[in-house]
Amino acid sequence: MQSGELSAPGESSRASRVDEVLGPTSPLARRLPGYEHREGQLAMARAVHEALSKDGHLFVEAGTGTGKTLAYLVPAILSGRKVVVSTATHALQEQIFTKDLPLVREVLAEHGVEFKAALMKGLSNYLCKRRLSERLRSGELVSSDLARIQRWAESSTDGDRAELEDLEEGAHAWRDVHSSTETRIGAGCTFYDECFVTRMRREAENAQVVVVNHHLFFADLALRTGKNAGFGGAIPAYDAVIFDEAHQIESVATDFFGVRISSARLDSLVRDARRGVVSAKVLDATSIASSTVSSRPDSTSSGRGRGQGEGRARARRPRVEVRLRRGDPARATTAAACSPRATGRTPASRRCRDSMRRSRRCSPSRSPTSAMTP
Repeated sequence: MQSGELSAPGESSRASRVDEVLGPTSPLARRLPGYEHREGQLAMARAVHEALSKDGHLFVEAGTGTGKTLAYLVPAILSGRKVVVSTATHALQEQIFTKDLPLVREVLAEHGVEFKAALMKGLSNYLCKRRLSERLRSGELVSSDLARIQRWAESSTDGDRAELEDLEEGAHAWRDVHSSTETRIGAGCTFYDECFVTRMRREAENAQVVVVNHHLFFADLALRTGKNAGFGGAIPAYDAVIFDEAHQIESVATDFFGVRISSARLDSLVRDARRGVVSAKVLDATSIASSTVSSRPDSTSSGRGRGQGEGRARARRPRVEVRLRRGDPARATTAAACSPRATGRTPASRRCRDSMRRSRRCSPSRSPTSAMTP
């Protein structure tokens, strides 16, 4: 076999195909000054190629200088599969798409391997030509930033905000003209055929390698697995995904699949619940005289007869009472959220137990925390 010819799959293993590109005689040596063969890079590339060929999972941790990017790009392309490469930052996205992939394309071209690659970002990174046109015809003042965007839009082929390096982050002019889910109106748009987002998605459909970021990847995954699953996602269908900067996946995934609770959200929930009760005519507005939430330490736990540390911990444990009054004060009932371990030995626990019995909506044997206010 002559140098520069890629072995056919039936003549050598997949690992040896990777060796021809990243091994000691790699054509990278002729393109990268000071190039050194790295056994760690080659070992990682072999492992990636094997995982892709066997539909397996692989976790790789490698130090700086290993050459991780080439170690997964080369086997990914040689696999012939449609692969998504996801990064944590736009900076690494740009580096892979503008520097690493062109280098790999040159090297693999010597072996007769060609491929297409596409770059995908969130919608807000792309200019909406319809919004720009409407903004310019609105009669409002055209700022210097907007004029700069207009000039750039006339020559840009991608409409990617990253090309506007001198535009400040969060510029008001960009907020007026960028694309978003709410502003896309589909094929009925006058600019649909020349739309930057439409073009970006078409290129991604035809590409073998699609470079995205973690936020876009998990936004797509949320669309595919959520209530509207089955209607497609933000990223075209793919065969495999490679996460670079995978240590940041947890925080990004939590944003899309986790639940956040804050005092502001709880306040909003309470307001909505009140309005729902009133609108359903279960109670009228005047019947909900007050909702009082009190939290105070259980002062009956002094620590005597117990460890002082335990006594202080019990003293900090709050007891919460939620009172809903009806029109007749004599019929007021109380739902007290106390510790399930209440034994009746303290005034606080006796008040909780007695209030539960007076409610007559639950058995005295039930845990106080499961009581429902009538």
